[in-house]
Amino acid sequence: MIGIAAAALAGIAAAGVEKLLGEWDLPAAEIAAAELEAAEPGAASSAHVVGLLRFQQGMYAEAAMRLREAIAGGGDDVTPGWRMAAALAEETDAATRGFESHTSDGGHFAIHYAPGKDALLAPYVGEALEAARRELERDLGFAPPERIRVEIYPAVSDLARVSTLTAEEIETSGVVALCKWNRLMIVSPRALLRGYPWLDATTHEYVHYLVSRMTRDRVPIWLHEGFAKLKEQRWRRPDDGRAPLSPSMEGLLADALRTGALVPLAKLHPSIAKLPSQEEASLAFAQVATLVEHIGARGGEGALRRLLEAIRDGQDDAQAVAAIAGAPLDRLVASWKRGLRARGLKLRARPIDLAFRKDPDEKGGGEDEPDPSREIDARARNFARLGALLAERGRAKAAAREYEKALAAARAPAPLVSARLARLYLDLGEPARALDAARATSEAYPDLAGPHVSAGLALLRLGRAAEAAPELEAALRVSPFDPRIHCGLDEAYRAAGDARAAREATACAELR
Repeated sequence: MIGIAAAALAGIAAAGVEKLLGEWDLPAAEIAAAELEAAEPGAASSAHVVGLLRFQQGMYAEAAMRLREAIAGGGDDVTPGWRMAAALAEETDAATRGFESHTSDGGHFAIHYAPGKDALLAPYVGEALEAARRELERDLGFAPPERIRVEIYPAVSDLARVSTLTAEEIETSGVVALCKWNRLMIVSPRALLRGYPWLDATTHEYVHYLVSRMTRDRVPIWLHEGFAKLKEQRWRRPDDGRAPLSPSMEGLLADALRTGALVPLAKLHPSIAKLPSQEEASLAFAQVATLVEHIGARGGEGALRRLLEAIRDGQDDAQAVAAIAGAPLDRLVASWKRGLRARGLKLRARPIDLAFRKDPDEKGGGEDEPDPSREIDARARNFARLGALLAERGRAKAAAREYEKALAAARAPAPLVSARLARLYLDLGEPARALDAARATSEAYPDLAGPHVSAGLALLRLGRAAEAAPELEAALRVSPFDPRIHCGLDEAYRAAGDARAAREATACAELR
C-alpha cells in the first residue's frame, strides 16, 4: 500500500503518461510509464497507464489484465473511463485472438487478420501502405519510424466491438475504417455485398496516423479528414494537388452548393462516422478534401506541410490556416465556395450506398445486387426482374434483351442493371459490346467492381492485355475475392512479363 501523498504524486505522473499517449508519442510514454511503475509499483494509477500503453502497443491480453488490476486496487480513484478502457481491451483481445500476421516487404507495417480468406488481403495492404509511406514522406517530409499495426476485421460487428462506434453507426455512415489507439483498423471487403475501396480506405487511415504523429494529434476533425481524403490515393497516383472526387461525390457537392445544404464543419466532430447517412458522410468528405485542396493552392508549394508543422509547434488550426493561406478561415471558406462554383461541378452520378452482408462468408462475387431492379423506377422494374429470372435459368440472350429494355425505359441511370448487362454480353461471347456497356458504367461509378471486371475480361478476349490490367486492378481495389479478377490479372501480367502473375495465379486457384 502506498501513502496518500505518494498516491497523489503517482496520479500526477500517470497523467503525464496519458498526455504522451494522447500525443501519439509511444516511445516517450513507455519510458515514463516504466519510471512510474518502478517508483510506485503499488499505485493503481501506475497499473492503469501501463494498461493503456500495452493496449496501444497491441498487447491486448496484458492490457486487460493491468487495467482490471487498476480497477481492483483503485478505490475512489476509479472512474467510468477506467472501466470503459478495461472493457475495450477485453473486447479487442477477444475479437483479435488467433489472428495471423503478415509484415509488409518494407518492414514498416504488421497486418493482422483472421485466419482464412482475409489472408489474401495482407500482401496488397502491405504494398499499398509502403507506397503511401514513400510518397507521403516526399510530400510532407516525415515517415513514422515505428512498425505500424494494421487490423482487418471479418465483420462490421467486430469493428464495433473494438471501437467506440456501434454497428448501426458504421452501416449508417458507411465508415468502415478507423485510425485510433496507434493502429489502423478496417473491415474486410467481404463484409460488404459489392465490396468497397478497401485499399484507399486503408491508406486514408494511414494519412490520419501520419497527421497525428506529425502534429501530436492537435489537428481538428475537419482538417484531419480533409488531409486524409485529399491524400488517400497518393499511393497510386501523382500529386496534382486536386482532391480525388468520384462523380457521385462531385454530384453531391454540386447539389449542396446549389441548395445551400453543405455540412457545417462543426458537425463533423467527433467523427464523420456519427453522421446520419452515407450520403451526408460522402458530402462531408468531398467538402473537407476540396477545402484542404483550396488551402494548399492558396499557400503555394509546401503549404500543407508547413500547415501541419505550424500546428505541431503550437498554433491552433485557425491561426495556422490564416498564416499559411493568407486569410482567416471564414474568408477561406467563402473563397472555397466561389472556387467550387467556378469549377462547374456536375450532377453526373447519384450515390450508391454501401450494402452490408448479414454473413460475411456467404457466397458472392461482390459485383452487384441480387436484384438490381430495386434501383430503378416502376416502368423499368418489370423488365429488369424478368431479365434476372431469365439469367438465373441460363437464358443469357433473352435476359440481355430484357435488361436492354429496362435501361431504355428507366428515367435515370441504372448502374447495377448496366453492370449485369455487361456481364451477360461476355457470357454471349460479345466482348466489344460488353466493353462499351462496362465502361459507360465504370466511368460514372468507379467504385463498382463489376463493370471493371467485365471491361478487363472483354479486353483480354479482344487481345488487349495491356489495357485489361488497369481495369482488373481497379476491380481488385474494391472486390478482391472475385476469382475472375485474379485469373484475368494472371493472364494480363503473363502477357506483359510481370512477376506479379505468380501471385495472381495462386489467388485464382485458391478462390475458384
